[in-house]
Amino acid sequence: MKVTEEGLPRLRMAFVKQDVYQDLYVVPASEHTPSAILFSSMGRVGPIGLMADLGADFYIVEEEFEIETQIYRKVVPGLSRYFRLLKTETLDKIPGQEFKRPGSPVPQGEYAVRADSVDWGQYDVVISVNVSLPTGLVRRYPQTLFAYMIGEANMATHKARFGYDVTLNQMARGIVAEGRGEVDFPYTFLRGDTPRPGAGAERRVHGNKLDEGEARPPCARPFPSARRRRAARQTSPPAHPREPDGHL
Repeated sequence: MKVTEEGLPRLRMAFVKQDVYQDLYVVPASEHTPSAILFSSMGRVGPIGLMADLGADFYIVEEEFEIETQIYRKVVPGLSRYFRLLKTETLDKIPGQEFKRPGSPVPQGEYAVRADSVDWGQYDVVISVNVSLPTGLVRRYPQTLFAYMIGEANMATHKARFGYDVTLNQMARGIVAEGRGEVDFPYTFLRGDTPRPGAGAERRVHGNKLDEGEARPPCARPFPSARRRRAARQTSPPAHPREPDGHL
């Protein structure tokens, strides 16, 4: 049995996104080199620590059409009508995103697999950006803990829904969860020395972004930061009213 540095059993983990998600890594499931995964990102660093430090497998899955897997259309409603283009185009080819410099020249649809082609039961924990895996599929694997993290953290973050066990709220308050439900987990999840020195030295990690020298424009952040989103929620009514469990 593999163990952590603290001598605890190492959990088998998977990190999943849809082929319509507008951020993070664009590599095949066979890629396990952390630096290669990191520097394929469309923009943000994201939870690269899952792969680099915890040995998680990364998957891009094909879009499913159950109501819960369509939640991405309400997360960023102004741009979501273009996101299906990401199956065949890179992010810089999407209207309004021409200034972006994605790390991979390959459209993420090239690496997408069917969600039901993966044995999710081989994992102890599966983490999804938005709701990549439909409820029916999640319920086939009762021994696996399933968590989702809404990409922009603007809805469905206070209660686990859609048959999932945990919702990750993109916060890092130092609170350790004692059970299922809402759990603190930041979008940018990594250790102080991740990635390791020498990995992709021509590109650097600045905050939650990837830079190439000084050429990367200051507007490279795809959407408002978590701090700005939280401030906006404190001064204005929610953009999306809370809806019953299992509905968007």
